Parts: sequence; C-alpha cells; structure tokens
Amino acid sequence: MYSLTNKALKGVFWTSLEQFSGKIIGFIIQIILARILMPEDFGLLAMVIVFIGIGTSIMESGFGQSLIRTKNPSESDYSSVFYLNVFMAIIVYAILYVLAPYVSDFYNEEALIFILRVLALLIIIKSLYLVQKTILTINLDFKKQMVVNLISTIISGIVATILAIKGFQIWSLVFFQLITNILSALLFWHYSKWFPKRIFDTQRIRYHYNFGYKLMLSTIINSVFNYIFDILIGKYYSSSQLGFYNRASTFQKFPTMLLGRSVNRVTYPVFSKISENHDQMKQALRKINKLVIYVYTPFMFLFIFNANQIIVLLLTEKWLPVVPIFQLLCIGGLLQPIQYYNTNIIKALGDSALILKINFFSRLFIIFGIVLIINYGFYYLIIFQVISMLFVTLCFMRSSGLKIEYNLFEQIKDIIVNFSISFSISFLCFYVTKSLDLSNIWSIMFYSISFISFYLIFSQVFKLESYLFIKNLITNKLIKQ
Repeated sequence: MYSLTNKALKGVFWTSLEQFSGKIIGFIIQIILARILMPEDFGLLAMVIVFIGIGTSIMESGFGQSLIRTKNPSESDYSSVFYLNVFMAIIVYAILYVLAPYVSDFYNEEALIFILRVLALLIIIKSLYLVQKTILTINLDFKKQMVVNLISTIISGIVATILAIKGFQIWSLVFFQLITNILSALLFWHYSKWFPKRIFDTQRIRYHYNFGYKLMLSTIINSVFNYIFDILIGKYYSSSQLGFYNRASTFQKFPTMLLGRSVNRVTYPVFSKISENHDQMKQALRKINKLVIYVYTPFMFLFIFNANQIIVLLLTEKWLPVVPIFQLLCIGGLLQPIQYYNTNIIKALGDSALILKINFFSRLFIIFGIVLIINYGFYYLIIFQVISMLFVTLCFMRSSGLKIEYNLFEQIKDIIVNFSISFSISFLCFYVTKSLDLSNIWSIMFYSISFISFYLIFSQVFKLESYLFIKNLITNKLIKQ
C-alpha cells in the first residue's frame, strides 16, 4: 500500500513540474494583455464566459469522467461518447446563438450579441477533442497534455498580443480562446493516435449517462455559481468593476491551477484505481493533502501579504483597485485544492449523486447569503464569496471523509501544522520587509528569499514529513540521472 501511494505521489509531483512551464507562460500572456487592454475589455469577456461554461458542461454531460472510472473502456465506449458530444455541442451552440440578444439585453451591452455567438464556437471545438484528452488522462499521460497546452498557449498568446497592440480590444481576448482550442484539438488528435470508428452503442451511452448526468447537473450548478458573482457584478455594477474582479479572480486562481488542479487531474484516475480499498484511499489523500498545503499555501500568503507590490509591478497602477479584491479571494482559496481531492474521492467511489446533493444544498446557502448581502455593496459581496468558498470546501471534506473514515477533524488536524508554519513565517517576513521600505520589485524579492530560507531551515530542523518527501524525491531523481 505504501509503495503504491508513494508511486502516485511521485507521479503527482513530476506532473505538476511538467505543467509548470505551460501555466507560467499562460500567466505571462495574461499579464501582457492586461497591461495593454482596459478593465472594460476583461469585463465584457467575463459577462459571457459563464454561458460558455454551462454550454460546455451540457456538451460533456459527465461522459469524460465516466470513461475515466470505467474499467478497461472499449472502442465502443470512446466512439459512442465522441459522436454524442459533437451532436450535443451543435445543439448547445444553436441555443446560445438564439439566446445571444437576450444576454445582451440582460447586461445592457449590445456588443455581447456577436461576442457570444463567436465565442460559443468553443463548445463545438472542445467536443472534437474531449475523448482524445480523456484517453491520455486514463493512461496518466500528462506529459503530452502539457506539450499540447504549451504549444497552443504560446502561439495563441502571440497572436492575441499582436491583435491587442493593433487595437482589437475585446476581440484579442476572444481570438486567444478560439486559437488555443483549435490548436489543442489538432494536437490532441495527433498525440492520442485515436480516431473515432463508425460505432454508436446506445447501451454504452446509457451506462455512461447513468453516472454522467448527475455530474453534468453538478457541473452546471458549479458553473452557474462559480460565475454567479461575475453575473451579479456585471448586472448591478460597471464593466470596469467586473474587469477588476475578473483579474483578481484570475490571479487568485493561478497557484490553484498551477498546483491544485494539476494534482487534481492525477488524483481522480489514481483514486479510481484503488477505489476498492478505502484505507489506501485515506492514506493517499492524507499524504496529498499535507504535501499540497506545504507547497501551495506559501504562494497564497505571498499574494496576500504582497498584493499591492505585485499588482503595480505586473499590471501597472491602473489596476490598483484589484488589490483588496485579490487579497480577499486569496483567503477564500487557501483550502481550495483540498476540495478538489475530496471531490475526486467521491467520484472515484461512484457516488455522483452525493456530489450533486452537496452542490445543491451549498448553493442554496449561497443564494440565501446573496439575497441578504447584495444591497450592502460591492465589497460585502466579495467578503461573502470568501465565506462561501470556505463553506463549500468544508462540506466536501466532511462528506468524502465519512466514506473513507477520514473525518473533517482528522483532515484539518493533518494539515494545520503545515498551514500554521507557512502563515507564521509569511507574517514575520512581511513585517520585516515592510520595515525596510524597499521598492516593489526589491520588496517582493527580499520577502521571497527570506521566506524560502526560513521555511527550508524550519522544515529541516523539525523534519517535516512533506519536506522530507520532496527532498528524497529530488535526491533520488538526481542520483538516477
């Protein structure tokens, strides 16, 4: 059991490193575009992106997740799901095309009609490579996925930057999305070496639908509520405020995507392979939770304590209103990766109904809170979002813990040491740095160097488990090379 868990964690570690370059490049492109474009451009994109998310969820219908958990999926499974996804994508696109004027009226932004109709093509494009990407995930081949993401992001980023400089404004962001996904489709077909056969098995569709439709409903609920604050800000406030919020949210999610979601993509197929052994799942989740909190929280505290310097340095002073929003969202995202892994435990055990139930009742809580908060102003809405993010994470931790006898209290107890050490050292380094009155870039550098030094010394002296695991992993890798 220990060796299998260790093997899974090593795969997680090196997969995260492999994806690091692609995420960094994507983040740099976002920074470049933000320096060129105005907050209103990002606000307009954020107004329609929720509809793309919902449409994509309907197109996928949870079939990709069902394929991953299926033991030895056949050609019949892959081809049937492929054709159904493409058919669903065309239907969803037609619906969004018709609804575009109503979306425009809702936000009182006429330009959204054409923007939504063009951007909705993403749903059809994504349907063309969903199965190919799923096959690579089943095979735990994340290196090829990294190559696809890297190539598509670099090329689309260059094109989008040129368009932004030429004055294409919002359309530079739209074409960034379209070109990224077109290139991804072509590359996934190339690397997966899989092509659909002339097979459509209704029995296999029913099998995957019985599991997938609950995840689809859950994902739709998640999509709506992940973007509910974007919708409300776009409706009740200005497009520039939505642009500030959108950039704050994007920056906050960067370490989550870099580490949390990278690990998330690995843990689901790994948990699925050991789903018959609950004790093994518990030990794997415990190790992953500790490791991720040890690596992840320093990034979040770096953002929280140095938000002002980071925003001015990267985006210029025109984006300063992002700072307090960014800090609040980082607090809400401190435990977000833990939510992903606990959700994967439930999915691997096949209980998609429980995920739907948790999402439904937690979202009722969010609706109730929004109704009470909305009239108090923009920042009260953001504070409530922070509370709701933490609440949803705790709900998933509790529910998955009951299934594998790893309750909420145990999970918190296992991560609290790494969390507390990270916060304490971050707090100390922040006040030392602040007293020196350095420029933005030197302030960030001094904070980072002093934090890393104290963190590693403390970890070595007290023999922290996560630190020793990473140290041994790197040492063994270097010895083999």
